[in-house]
Amino acid sequence: MMSTFRGTDCHVYIDDIHIACNSMDEGFDLLTKALEILHKKKLLINISKYRFFQETIDYLGREISQMGVRPGLPKVDALMKTESPRDVKQVRQFLGRNPVECLAVDITSSEWIKVAQLQDDKIKIIQEILISGDVQPEVKEYFEKYDLKGGVVFRRTETGNKWLVPRAARWNVGMRKFVTKYVKACLNCLYYKTSAGKKPGYLHPIDKVAIPFHTVHLDHVGPFKYSKRRNTQILTIVDGFTKFCILEAVRSTKTKYVIKALLTIFAIFGVPTRIITDRGSAFTSHSFEAFCKEYGIKHVLNAVATPRANGQCERVNRTLLDALATTCAGESEDAWDESVKKVQSALNNTINRSTRSTPSRLLYGFKPRSMADAALLSAIQDTFDQVDLAEIRRVAKDNNVGEQGKQKRMFDAKRFKPPKYAVDDVVMWRSSAAPTTGESRKLNAKAKGPFKVRPILPNDRWLCYPPRADITYSPRASEHRYGPTRNLL
Repeated sequence: MMSTFRGTDCHVYIDDIHIACNSMDEGFDLLTKALEILHKKKLLINISKYRFFQETIDYLGREISQMGVRPGLPKVDALMKTESPRDVKQVRQFLGRNPVECLAVDITSSEWIKVAQLQDDKIKIIQEILISGDVQPEVKEYFEKYDLKGGVVFRRTETGNKWLVPRAARWNVGMRKFVTKYVKACLNCLYYKTSAGKKPGYLHPIDKVAIPFHTVHLDHVGPFKYSKRRNTQILTIVDGFTKFCILEAVRSTKTKYVIKALLTIFAIFGVPTRIITDRGSAFTSHSFEAFCKEYGIKHVLNAVATPRANGQCERVNRTLLDALATTCAGESEDAWDESVKKVQSALNNTINRSTRSTPSRLLYGFKPRSMADAALLSAIQDTFDQVDLAEIRRVAKDNNVGEQGKQKRMFDAKRFKPPKYAVDDVVMWRSSAAPTTGESRKLNAKAKGPFKVRPILPNDRWLCYPPRADITYSPRASEHRYGPTRNLL
């Protein structure tokens, strides 16, 4: 049969003949030529099986029309009615052992929404109501909310008719993961946007050893106005266990003033095992590191822009500023350093919420009179109250642990578990606050990068390096802006 019609406009498959035409006249001409060839070859046809001048034909499971070749509606309908596979075995049974043939179907948007609506039972009911045209009171709202055009149900809106898209067709399998990954990979968003909602990274409390001045926290507060004694800063020293603080007015943040104050403290309370500071120049200098090494002190530097890591000093500093401003009210501005020790005495004789005792009582074992209330107490108290020092320190340790757990729960409630990064992952971090220059920074980038993760430190910290460089950057806490840019470089 195929050799009979070779070189003609007839398409032959086994014993079937297909003739495509663009008009009725062209169709009659091609049909006449085909019938003449059949008559010449003495071939007979079964007229009952033939269809002439069809716009669409269903052949071998395919629908053939001027739009092209697409899956036939009977087979599509059968697939739609097939129950969805629920496990791997059912998927294999559905697909069979033979490879699946995938065809690229050129389907229009209007045809897609029509097929999608046919799969939704609720939309089918709405479609049936609209087709009936019977506006009964119980179905009147359907005619007010929806419209039917070309077999497609539309929702009436203020801006015009919109497709009524079934819920199952709005979100494909895996689309949530794809959209999330796509949005997080936006470089402009990583550089210029700040994250909202919960931040990554939990609180990691520092263990409190029940030994006074085992762990000491240091920080500077200032600058203040130049005093008569030429002081401009306050060096804050806080004992991690008893919360006992020592406030020293110093002339600058130079390392020599820090070492001088520490040597005085060492002579009275002994050498601490651990010192915790921020990354100020006084604490990162070579002379301070040599000083710590000489006395066998472990020096812990906080992560950049993470003040909570030195929360002991930060909390004292906040109270110190309020108390000092109140104490110095009405006095000369260059005499502020004369009131620093009064504030220190008041802080050390105030009950701490964590330990539920005063720092002086935990350190000395008795309740001394503070400088602020010495005159009042002299009239009613001649001797100091003696206490069981070991017992109150044990209670203070228990209270410290309980308060740390409470603060951790409150802090972690507003955070989420930080992502885990591997060595050589490409990340970005949030920019630290730049010095004020008077220029607007509203549209400046909020993040820096890219950087590569190298050593992974404990407590959600990492060391980051610029790609193809040997410059070491400080550890960053997990709350800083790390973008999902593993494949950036």
